[in-house]
Amino acid sequence: MTALLLLATAKLTFLDNHFAQQWFAVRSGTTVEGYGPAVELARTAGKDRSQMLAMGALDGIASVSPGPSEFRAAIKGSAQRPGFEDAVALATKIADEIEKLGRKGRERLVAAEKPALDRTKARLNDSASVEGAIDLAAKDIGFSQQDPPILVLLVPDAPAPGAATYRTIEGPVCVIGVASFKGDEVVEAVVHEAMHALDERHKDEDSALNRLRKALTSKGVATTDPRYREAPHAVIFATAAYRAKQDIGKGYVPFGVSHGAYERMGEATRAAIEIWERRLGGTQTTDQAIERIVERVTSG
Repeated sequence: MTALLLLATAKLTFLDNHFAQQWFAVRSGTTVEGYGPAVELARTAGKDRSQMLAMGALDGIASVSPGPSEFRAAIKGSAQRPGFEDAVALATKIADEIEKLGRKGRERLVAAEKPALDRTKARLNDSASVEGAIDLAAKDIGFSQQDPPILVLLVPDAPAPGAATYRTIEGPVCVIGVASFKGDEVVEAVVHEAMHALDERHKDEDSALNRLRKALTSKGVATTDPRYREAPHAVIFATAAYRAKQDIGKGYVPFGVSHGAYERMGEATRAAIEIWERRLGGTQTTDQAIERIVERVTSG
């Protein structure tokens, strides 16, 4: 594995990758001394949708690159992909600026962010609690349990919405920007991203997410239609929030509520969340929930 392993538990393996911490801090506008030039470059990204998507793909490569030189070598081939040439050129310049900071610049960032990262690691290393929530969420969605640990990279901050799961040469990697989550919200974030990772690993299996996708296509929803992505994502949102709340306690407010994510979703997506919540509460079966979600999503 190109990234160093920090610690491993039954369900999670945390990566210790200082270059990735630098990369995501820069992409999020870190104010640590010396990082200004790299941040200014990064701010020019995402002015159009194609470059934003391309930079997102390069973020995944950064998550498992141990240093600037390895990152530049890894992204070079991506310049041949349609719409990626400008993003690769920009990413190369950002990596150059990070490299100029050298060891002292890396240590400044690590020292500045270490307390927050350590607090988050301590919370997530409560394996009986967090891993239990992951295990239950996986069962809710119907993923099989014969899996290696899920790879998690904690970084100071990450582009909105603060967490993402990337396909990488090492397999799915869940990147969590700790600054985006207050207190126990990080538990929900990790459960949420873990479900994305398992979805990628089990993309050919009969999970609830794949059954939902098949049901949507049978109703004429194309794989390029936003509804094809949003409805399964609603199931992940609902499942992660439900299991995190069980872990944390009744007073926990789901991330989608406290940060307004649900409000920004379409009406049909919000309805899908409510339907799946009833499935989690035991008032309907998985088949019933899928049927009702498809009806609601395709009725408009």
